[in-house]
Amino acid sequence: MMLVQAPGSSALGVLVDAGYGFDLVFRGFAGVIGLVLTVFVVVYLTGWFPPDRRPESLPIDR
Repeated sequence: MMLVQAPGSSALGVLVDAGYGFDLVFRGFAGVIGLVLTVFVVVYLTGWFPPDRRPESLPIDR
């Protein structure tokens, strides 16, 4: 999980050093997460995700 968190703190530091406030940066991050979530929900509801085509001969847990 740290591999996901480390770039976020680096991006936060770069943006704050560039003069943006913490509130603005966190609201921007929240907006991006909300946008990504909205896109995934729309794609799911419209059926654009490919179906699961796992061969029956392969066990689910390897």
